Amino acid sequence: MLSCRAFRIHKEPFSAAFESVQLKEPEDGQVLVKVHYSSVNYKDALAGTGSAPIIRKAVLTGGIDLAGVVEHSTVAEFQKGDEVLAVGSGLGEIYDGGYASYAVVPADVLIAKPPQLDLRTTMIIGTAGFTAALCLECMLQNNQTLQLGAVVVTGASGGVGSFAVHLLSRLGYETVAATHKKEAGDYLKTLGADKIINAIEAQPGPLAKAIWGGAIDNLGGDTLATLLKTTRNGGNVVSVGLAESSQLNITVMPLIIRGVSLLGVTSANCPMPLKRKIWQSLGDKYSPSVVQAMLHDVVKLDELPMCFEKLLNRQVQGRILV
Repeated sequence: MLSCRAFRIHKEPFSAAFESVQLKEPEDGQVLVKVHYSSVNYKDALAGTGSAPIIRKAVLTGGIDLAGVVEHSTVAEFQKGDEVLAVGSGLGEIYDGGYASYAVVPADVLIAKPPQLDLRTTMIIGTAGFTAALCLECMLQNNQTLQLGAVVVTGASGGVGSFAVHLLSRLGYETVAATHKKEAGDYLKTLGADKIINAIEAQPGPLAKAIWGGAIDNLGGDTLATLLKTTRNGGNVVSVGLAESSQLNITVMPLIIRGVSLLGVTSANCPMPLKRKIWQSLGDKYSPSVVQAMLHDVVKLDELPMCFEKLLNRQVQGRILV
């Protein structure tokens, strides 16, 4: 039986601390992974501080992302020595996650490392970079053309926002980054933003002047409502976060008058065939030098609690690698 150190989260009463864990041998359909890297996402910060009911077991190891090397496998698809990754798919919620030196995970949540990427880079990208690519995939499938005009990204200096800005720019879209962080201007321009604005100003009434060709929104609430009111005919607005609010108060007018589409994106519950397809393309979608520029910090497991607080207090620009 293998022993390892892990960041364990207890549901009721809430507590979170580093503990020594005895790992059982993988059962049928499971794989033992030696974890080389993980990352810190907004969901990790919520789970690790008890700020939201993320975990759905009495106790588990946190971390919704991991990348590492297979130590032992009970399935033919993965063999000892294979480099693999997993993002979301229940890690850190119903399965033990990446905040440990080893993890036993279901084989069906693992993805073979794309050949163009190393393990470290996969975790700089992580859930955030995958989610941004999924947002763009949904928009493109719903006919988001360059001719519709500028696409605005809210929460642009965060993980998902940063990757969304970069990916939109790489695809040739006029890209507008919305952020409250004045100091993030140069960073966002490095990622490819054509214009930077402070915030999305609330607009009264069921419709307002059409400004945007589309939007990727990390905030929710009044910001999402205003984006819907101000998007042009046939544009897409992707909802991917609720940093402002989970509430949405709006009429159906933008949908039935302008044909605006409100698209919901879930990275955690994305079907695995699509998830694997997108990951295999990410090495070509993202510029390696720009991905490195998104790296806010590299931390050790012991520093996780401090990272959680910084992330929840919006003091992080880009990504944190563990």
